[in-house]
Amino acid sequence: ICSCGNNSLVFKGRIIDEETNKPLSGKIILTDNFNTENSILVDKSGEFSILLEKDGEYAVKVSSNGYFLNSFHLSGEALVNTESDFRSIVLRPIKLSCSLLELPKIEFQLNNAFLDSVSISQLRKIASILEKDTTYNTIYIEGHCDLNEGKMMSERRAGAVHNYLEKILPNTIKYEIKDLKSLNSGHRQNGGHNRIVSFQMEKK
Repeated sequence: ICSCGNNSLVFKGRIIDEETNKPLSGKIILTDNFNTENSILVDKSGEFSILLEKDGEYAVKVSSNGYFLNSFHLSGEALVNTESDFRSIVLRPIKLSCSLLELPKIEFQLNNAFLDSVSISQLRKIASILEKDTTYNTIYIEGHCDLNEGKMMSERRAGAVHNYLEKILPNTIKYEIKDLKSLNSGHRQNGGHNRIVSFQMEKK
């Protein structure tokens, strides 16, 4: 991490394939505390350099064709205190070989169950998997929230994902809502929040 003046720093890194560690082209979308969105296109070198505010909080979503979305929370303050000045962002290739396929998580803003455009794009990508491999017939959905949001927010988030998938997927798909969870902010790895929906697909 390179500091640039009193209030700014540079977030540097590379997008890579989870299996081969090879660099990937892609797109990075950052949304700050004020819901201001900034999109960065990354070339085939996979490398990026982004100017951030030291006191900023960012929702980051990284995508590439043929790969699942990687989304996480990024704090300028945490970056200042990290030892590494370079970060690898790993993307998992979409494959259809597993009987139980764990899918990337859908992230939400605080006290919100609204599906944004990136989340909808991710859900459509999941739908395309089911169109290619009809042996997947069950989706397990699990809502999560921060402790100060209350369990109802977990239910609303799981419901939002369920309702959207029902609209775009065949009626032969079965859905199961798993145990809903509330956790304190910061329980996730790298200090991320717990405002997510996680889910899996299972074959017949």
